[in-house]
This record gives sequence, structure tokens and C-alpha cells, in this order.
Amino acid sequence: MLAQVQNSEEYELFCRGELRDPYPFFRALREEDPVHWSERLNSWVLTPHQHVSEGLRDHHHLSSGRMGLFIKNLPEPMRAEYSLIEEHISRWMVMIDRPRHADLRRLVNKAFTPREVQKLEPQVRRLCDELIDAVVDARRMDLIGELCYPLPASVIATMLGVPTEDREKFKVWSDKITSFLGGSRVTIPDLAPAAHESLTELIDYMREMVRERRRHPREDLTSALLGVEDEGDRLSEEDVVAMCNLLLVAGHETTTGLLGNGLLLLLLFPDQRRRLETDPSLIDTAIEEMLRHESPLQRQTRLVKADYEIDGHRIREGQSLVLLQGAANRDPAVFPDPDRFDVGRTENNHVSFGKGIHLCLGAPLARMEARVAIPLVLERLPGLRLASSDYQWRRNVNFRSLTTLPVEF
Repeated sequence: MLAQVQNSEEYELFCRGELRDPYPFFRALREEDPVHWSERLNSWVLTPHQHVSEGLRDHHHLSSGRMGLFIKNLPEPMRAEYSLIEEHISRWMVMIDRPRHADLRRLVNKAFTPREVQKLEPQVRRLCDELIDAVVDARRMDLIGELCYPLPASVIATMLGVPTEDREKFKVWSDKITSFLGGSRVTIPDLAPAAHESLTELIDYMREMVRERRRHPREDLTSALLGVEDEGDRLSEEDVVAMCNLLLVAGHETTTGLLGNGLLLLLLFPDQRRRLETDPSLIDTAIEEMLRHESPLQRQTRLVKADYEIDGHRIREGQSLVLLQGAANRDPAVFPDPDRFDVGRTENNHVSFGKGIHLCLGAPLARMEARVAIPLVLERLPGLRLASSDYQWRRNVNFRSLTTLPVEF
């Protein structure tokens, strides 16, 4: 049975990140082969919640320094040509292990505090109102292009001190970079040239801005990152450039997915939408359920740095391991009736933001933006409904988000 699955069209679509509804496939994989060796991906794939959670926390056997795995998927001549990708993204905090990760996180936390996030709430509300004002008379819009992307992109750009008018430029760069990072062994060689070009342009842009902030500091996160110090430790210029690029890319990617996926779920499940409209106090549990049911981040990859066993399978040093968060979030061993979308679900130990030391730094910001934007959309766009069933999912094995969501109201 499993051999047939691996040779199926559905398996190939899974490897390419092109399954429109991946959850039946995830369920079959979790039930039939929860610790699965994929010849196509040259990687182990874990689907149960327990294994995924443990993998996200395991820093003894597994390493987050995985850029070498991406580069190995390129033909030999391309590896040197696109070495900038590995050199720069290896500086991103999500790609770094202890003890350096702890040092970076400690420094960044001094500038990226929950108090600073909460101070942004009035700005988020104002931006959301402005975006809705721009479309309200038309009685139709693309929720992704006209709200779910520009809102978090504007917020993170403002935090960093980047001109918001450049956000479309950043979207192009970010899309190319995350397409590469969300690629697989099957697709990465085709995605590398555009990612390299975009990353080069992004680094040049951000390096110039960082140098300008060093000369003329402002009240923004970039200046704060340049100024933070802990026990004599400071971020180098290249570290600040890498951190700003990570925040710029990740700062809108997950939130765009959360907003778009969450609003789509409310449109697909009108009974749950009515529950939320009738009882706005459910917004926090609703957001957690949106994150669980349609996780914007579907998987994370780790490099195996020490041999170990999982359920009798020998996992060897040097291999890669995929932690399939989208499957873990639908595990019936943890979530009763896991395919049911329930805005009142209270026991919700999802893994959408990761676990352990790499728990998403921007999770409080993403939750705050959703807490503001989703009720405002429901309030200001009465009769909101899908304008077409042909909403489009992005082709990406890591990120599950929509490219378009046409609605009428």
C-alpha cells in the first residue's frame, strides 16, 4: 500500500507542495507510516504530534543549521554560484543552534518586547481601517492582496523603519526567497536563481539602511538592534542586516497566512463565524484554532547531528528530517475530532509556532494583528462571502497561504 502511495500522483504533489487539501494525505501517512523515509525527498518525514513536538525541542540529536541541506539539492556548478544564499541565511536566528542562538535571542528580546508589540495595536487598527476604507464602496476585494498582505507588511516595515511605499518591492523579494526556502529536493534547483537575485538586492538595500541608522539613529527597531548590548556583546553589522531581513520576511509571511487562512475558514464554516460574531470573547480561542486547523507553517526541516532511534527506525547523522506540523495539528491522539473547525476549542496544544528555543519570536505580534483585524473585517464588511470558489493556494511545501481570496460583501 505504502509503495503505491509513494509512486502516486498525490505523493508527487505533496513533495512539490501542490496539494490543495493535504490533510487526507497527512492522515494516511500518519496512520500507515508515522516515521516515513521518503526516497523522493531523501528525508525522514514525521507526522504524529508527539514526534513533531519532541523534534522541535530536540537540540541534542537535531540541528537547525540546515542551509547545507538546501545547497546539497543544487547541482555542483550552482552551489558556488549561489553560495550567498547559504552564507547569509545561515545567519538567520531560525537557522542557528545553541549557544549562539541564545546570545542572539537575548539581544533581540531587548528590542522586541511584548510591551513594544502592544504599543503597536492602535497603529494596526488604524491601518486596518484605512485598508477597508479603500475598498468598502466597491463591495468586493481580494482579501489577500488588499488586506492580509499589506497590513502585516506595513506593520513590520514601520517597526524596522523601512518606507512602507517599498513594501511591494519587499513582497517580490520575500516571495522569491521563501519559495526557495519552501522548496523541496524536487523544486529547489529551479527556484535558486530568482532567490539569489532577490536576496542580493534585499541585502544591499538593508545594509545601506543599517549603515544610515548607525550614522543617524531613529526610533525604530533597526536602530534598537544596533544599540542593544548585553554583557559587552553586541550585534555586528552583518548580524543586524541578517536579523532585519529575517524579521522583514518572517514578520509578514506567517501573519499573512494566519489572516488569510483564518478568514477563509470563517467563510467556509458559517456556523463558527456566527458563534464568533455572537460571542466576540471567543476571538483568542478562534485564533488558536485557525493556527491549528490551517497552519501557515506546515513543516520544519532539521539536520540530524547524532544517530538516534524513533519507533525502531535508525535515524543517522547527516540525514535530514522533516517535522510535519500540518499533520501533527490534526493528530486525533491530541485533538478530538481533529478535522472539525471549532472556534471554542480550549485544549489546543498546536505546534504552528514551533516549540522550544525556536518558538516563533513574532508570535505575539501575529496574534495581536489577528485579534484586531479579524473582528474588524467581520464588523465592517457585512454579508462577507466568497466571490469565487477558485481561491488559490501558494505552491510551497513549508508555507500554506493563499495567493488570492476574492470576496464580496
